Amino acid sequence: MKKFYVKLILLLSVLIVVSVNATAQEANPEIVLDDVVVTATRINELSDLVPASVSVVTKEDIEKFNVQTLDEALRYEVGVYQRVGTGILNTSKPISMRGLPGEKRTLIMLNGLPINSGFNGSVCWSDLSVDNVEKIEVVRGPSSALYGGNAMGGVVNIITSVPKGPEYSFRSGYGSQESFKVSVSAGNRFYDKFSIRIGSEVQDTQGYPTYLRHMRVKDGDGDLIGGWASPSNTGSDYWVIGDRGDMTAQNWNINLVTVLDYSDTGQARFEIQHGRHKSEYDHPHTYIKDTNGDPAWNGDIDSGENRRTPVEFDDFMYGSRKSEEHFTTPTISFSDQFGAFSVSGKLGYQYWDRVFGEEDAGSGDTYSNAPGSLFDADYRAWIGDIQSDIELGSKHQLTFGTYYRLNDYTRRTYELDYFRDLDDKGDRKFAIRGKDVSYAFYAQDAWQVHDTVRIYLGLRWDIWRAFDAECGKTGDVKSIDSYDDNHLSPKLSSVWNPLSDTYIRCSIGNAFRAPNIYELYYLPSSSYAPNPDLKPETMWNYEIGIDQYFINRSVKLSATYFHSDIKNLISRRKVDGIRMSDNYSEAKVDGIELSGFWTPLQWTTLWGNYAYNKTKITKDETDPDVEGNRVAGVPSIIANLGIEFNFDQLRVNFGGNYLGREYTSSDNDDKDDLRGGYSKRWLWNTKISVMPKDWIELSLSIDNIFDTDNYEWVYMERGRFTMGEVKIIW
Repeated sequence: MKKFYVKLILLLSVLIVVSVNATAQEANPEIVLDDVVVTATRINELSDLVPASVSVVTKEDIEKFNVQTLDEALRYEVGVYQRVGTGILNTSKPISMRGLPGEKRTLIMLNGLPINSGFNGSVCWSDLSVDNVEKIEVVRGPSSALYGGNAMGGVVNIITSVPKGPEYSFRSGYGSQESFKVSVSAGNRFYDKFSIRIGSEVQDTQGYPTYLRHMRVKDGDGDLIGGWASPSNTGSDYWVIGDRGDMTAQNWNINLVTVLDYSDTGQARFEIQHGRHKSEYDHPHTYIKDTNGDPAWNGDIDSGENRRTPVEFDDFMYGSRKSEEHFTTPTISFSDQFGAFSVSGKLGYQYWDRVFGEEDAGSGDTYSNAPGSLFDADYRAWIGDIQSDIELGSKHQLTFGTYYRLNDYTRRTYELDYFRDLDDKGDRKFAIRGKDVSYAFYAQDAWQVHDTVRIYLGLRWDIWRAFDAECGKTGDVKSIDSYDDNHLSPKLSSVWNPLSDTYIRCSIGNAFRAPNIYELYYLPSSSYAPNPDLKPETMWNYEIGIDQYFINRSVKLSATYFHSDIKNLISRRKVDGIRMSDNYSEAKVDGIELSGFWTPLQWTTLWGNYAYNKTKITKDETDPDVEGNRVAGVPSIIANLGIEFNFDQLRVNFGGNYLGREYTSSDNDDKDDLRGGYSKRWLWNTKISVMPKDWIELSLSIDNIFDTDNYEWVYMERGRFTMGEVKIIW
């Protein structure tokens, strides 16, 4: 560990020395204004001048590659972990940062309001529009002092666009797996006071077999042939017998935004998005044949060396399902300025519902008649945030506000005579219900202590309560005790601009995450127990970073080092035969993030970034043997490389995404390149676009250029995928 710190200090020292020398040699460098961001400090600042590691994904950046859902727009951001490579097939795709596993520890916002589910922290990426996004601001590092829970690893804020004049567009594309997408939008600004934009997007794919079926190999003889050996990530002997079938999917979104500038300083805004996602597995495929060469679904497979793999038809169907999901989120917001004082507010409502039928097939059941279970869930959230800003003289800018959120989740399980007929539900089998409410008060002082130094002191107090909870099988539904707690999150940060192109930032802060409804109340069987005594996860983070420009800002290099100590990590374990969530473990993370770009010519840019997360379990109450192991669920290395060419009418982008070793459990016993693991892999994508006229763009995208086979847990990532598109703008 000492060598790690020495290397880090040397690296930062070299960067600072090089920065000073290079800047001193530049005579009259050309200063180029950087992106303006609001997420990092809740006030408009140039991204160079905020005391955090930030980046901005612009609308133009999204167009550089084939982005089907918004999470894919974050793939090449430094330190952002986005792995799911199934396109539009899955709706909930985890995004994480800073070595903290799971989407519940990264706050995702839409125009400044959280969209993480209050049930388990997930985000419905497939239900969100892609084409109406103006930019995505990414803040790495804990931000609980401004945004409360879920913001332990960082914040992603999706900001939608508002037309400044006539804007009309049409896009259509067709690609592999019989995939197509169509989007249209129209917007305008009237009388320099009122803007309106409406858009709609549709995507559809016939998909591919995402889930291979594996059965355990046993001793004995068999007469069927086909399939292949496929050890699990722990080395157990399994045999691939087929797959669940092609997974098909549809996405649909409609969105509307209206903005009224009712005075020279005042603005009111209304926006709504409604998204729908549908997916299902088609008839399963068998890779097994009998002695006549005909497809076989039942019997014993000859697995060699006097070993067999027994199979029945229902083995191929395991986990097959049909799913439908809807997500609606209307929001209203306003802002106004009164001299040195400004006020803004946001009020949002979110409704999400999902029904899916999952097979309960037994011996003799088929795809056409298998019974199943219907899971019917809905989630509602009411969210409000009011913020005020006041300039106290020329040195201080004070920000303060209050926040409110109410989550209400219900899920019921019913019998289905046929698992694909979601409208014919039978008796209720199981139910879970829970609510939680949170209040918060926050304040921040931005203090210009010197022309080159700005200090930020932030503090937020969150109070929450979970209540009205019940869970259990029909006839045995139990009410669960209420739960309440609170947390104070301070943060001190600064940015120093010693030279025109040098920015050094540092911070120390505390972050937390409150237990969610799933962790508190979800009891799928009698072997589970609630835990109303859960403590919030907490973390202290220490960070230093530098951004340096060279050669009239045609080159930028950035480096960040951080250290995080995490307490009271929540996980679900089995203790004395009972599963329950508790604060079982503690961990720490030492990380480095490096990034840079170089524009050697006006039409060429090379870019790249690298993130290393050295995670370590420092305490585990149920299994001390894992202490010292890496935290499961996050890769040690995330790296991206790319190059882009922009000619008059031609644009070419080429990018690669590398994910290092990731373990699936704290035992760290996964074997390399085996099913059920997350082995190291590169994924290369490209997109070529040409504009023969100013109003039309033709493009060809190729994802996974080299057609590599990669597992994401037990799911197969998509192979090579091509799509051609035409976009018309007028």
